[in-house]
Amino acid sequence: MVRSANVDPQWSIFYVVRNGIRYLGMPSSRHTPSERDMWSVTDFVSRIETQPPGVRDYWNRSYGLGVTSKTHSRQGPSTNA
Repeated sequence: MVRSANVDPQWSIFYVVRNGIRYLGMPSSRHTPSERDMWSVTDFVSRIETQPPGVRDYWNRSYGLGVTSKTHSRQGPSTNA
């Protein structure tokens, strides 16, 4: 049985953290952090949009995560030239 990302989003995030994303410059973390640390990253990423507006704005400014406190949704990368 195949589960969609909507059914189990934390497992989908963990899979990406563990295995990376091919062709996008995100390497596999399979051998670097412990599985417990990978689950900590998964937990953080899955809850970033529910953080207080100041926290979301900090992460957006610092790391360009595209999380805004006004829309409370993920946005694509900026196309500023």
